[in-house]
Amino acid sequence: MERHIGLWRNENDNTPEVAELIIDGNHIEFYRRNTDVVFPCAYVGSDDDHKYKIFTNGGAEYGRYKTLNNVASCITFFVLQQNCEYKEGLSIEGIVEASIVIPELIDWLDLKTVDWGATEEKEMIAIENKLPNILLKGGTPKIEIYFETKPSVFNSDIDDRTTVSIDNQPRIKISYGEPVDVYVLRNDIRCIMQFFALMIGHVSDVLDIRLTIQEQDLKSWLYINEDFSYNLRTIGIMERPRTKLKNVQEKLDSLFANWYEFYYDDKFELVRRMYFEGNGRKDIYAQDILVQYVRILEGYHLRITDDEKVASNLDKDIKDMIFTDEGKALFKPIFDKVEWNYNSKHAKLVATWIASGFLLKTTLTQMCNTINVLKALLIMIFYTHMGMTNDEARKIIIWDTELNFQTMFLREDNERPDNI
Repeated sequence: MERHIGLWRNENDNTPEVAELIIDGNHIEFYRRNTDVVFPCAYVGSDDDHKYKIFTNGGAEYGRYKTLNNVASCITFFVLQQNCEYKEGLSIEGIVEASIVIPELIDWLDLKTVDWGATEEKEMIAIENKLPNILLKGGTPKIEIYFETKPSVFNSDIDDRTTVSIDNQPRIKISYGEPVDVYVLRNDIRCIMQFFALMIGHVSDVLDIRLTIQEQDLKSWLYINEDFSYNLRTIGIMERPRTKLKNVQEKLDSLFANWYEFYYDDKFELVRRMYFEGNGRKDIYAQDILVQYVRILEGYHLRITDDEKVASNLDKDIKDMIFTDEGKALFKPIFDKVEWNYNSKHAKLVATWIASGFLLKTTLTQMCNTINVLKALLIMIFYTHMGMTNDEARKIIIWDTELNFQTMFLREDNERPDNI
């Protein structure tokens, strides 16, 4: 966790106020002594080491990390840190490239990024392995995994240390053909995180977000105040990645390209968003999760079967039928029994009842009463939208450490994790 206490000013005002900026992964808190935090504002300031521009929009409740007294809490969206002058305004634009770190990615890749070596004097040293980039998506934006080695300042002639470490870390780079704003980047980051959430089984934060901005020589660092995590509530001590690169490497770019298209498909946005919001850091009661999963499955079923569209057409067709000669003979005696006039108002009501009854046939509270079974079903649905076959999705979910108790019956005789 980072804590920065210093002077910040509204970029439209030259009067600085004491403020506190707290950054903990993708959780950000910002507090100012001046309490006029009603409208969207951008604050520029520093803690003497680095300058930060903070994008806010009104007041918020106090967080858990505050140390200053007599301050107002601000709703914070983004924080930008850079060593050059900030452009004025409430937007971050001109982004042509960005790169991020996902901590869980190193275990999923399961690649040897460093190795042992020896000097000419036969002294053992650590060396980096040169690894090729891994393409996730071609075109625009281009998204790939690359490996970055932190430079070592070790010199054996002047340094008598006995231990030297080399960090060869995987990063994900997003390259845009044309400059975009921060909201486009945030959506792409969320898309990437959700993909690896399903591949790995859990993710935590997006770290070290670096920006290359058009016509700006120096890079910027971006902090986003949003929960990108997945499945941290249920992760166990012995949790292992749900898949690994070696299992999907041959079709990784195809899987991600399909997921990218699915992510930006408005038809499925609501059901996808509901699923990931239900698996973030926020605590949710079990009964609420169960209801949410059922709603997601119902919503998904309606979208792939077009039952809502069929029902709306049924409503019109039934209403038209009621006002035919044949319909009048059937419905007028029923209307008379309840003392209803034979008119369009009551015909519409009856038509709606019948159409609603058609939709109720798809209700899923009748399908399953366990959360994990529903969760496994949803994950397999997402896998099929990535382009996996049913059997490929099955072979992943049956060995999942969280869901294997509910899915082990799908295993075939003599099937083992090492031969799938």
